[in-house]
Amino acid sequence: MGGEVTEASKENSLGFSAISPFSEEPKRWMLFIHGILGRRANWRGIAKRFVQQRPDWGALLVDLRMHGDSVAFEPPHTLEAAAEDLVALEQRVSAPIEGCWAIVLVAK
Repeated sequence: MGGEVTEASKENSLGFSAISPFSEEPKRWMLFIHGILGRRANWRGIAKRFVQQRPDWGALLVDLRMHGDSVAFEPPHTLEAAAEDLVALEQRVSAPIEGCWAIVLVAK
């Protein structure tokens, strides 16, 4: 397995960890997004297994705005703003983001 690189959050940018299976850069990335009250580390074990089974993929474990290490954001803290943060993240990585795993909380 290649390794894990963590990039700390800068003002108005997401903190994330990139996991790749080998020393070379992956051809595509899968986002792993935590649920409410979560942080990127919640996905680490699953993401490592994912890239071991799919050597052309890398995994991006993301702390969404105002979670974990991604706390330096100006309002508004909306779902639209969080989605825009993820779009901006793709500009910071070496290959396209082509998928997403997320935890979804559904309340009754």
